[in-house]
Amino acid sequence: MNEMEVQNSARQIRQEREESRARLKQEREQIEKEVLQGRRRFLLEREKFRMEYEAAEKERQRISEHNVATETMVDINVGGVIFEESPSAS
Repeated sequence: MNEMEVQNSARQIRQEREESRARLKQEREQIEKEVLQGRRRFLLEREKFRMEYEAAEKERQRISEHNVATETMVDINVGGVIFEESPSAS
């Protein structure tokens, strides 16, 4: 091999390394972008779930309070006769 061939080979090797580095950098950036998007999607889904859970919990509490109010009965003694009524009716 003469000097010219060695220089050409060295230049070709440098160029291939630079191309490989650029390709790896691009792939790494793409993966990081996908990870970031996945993280954002996860956080949004978690927040959506939290809001849905909170709304369901409020609805459950409202229904529970309503059921307690409607199930509570009061005995009313009217002239010796006992009537059962809900507090709202009395």
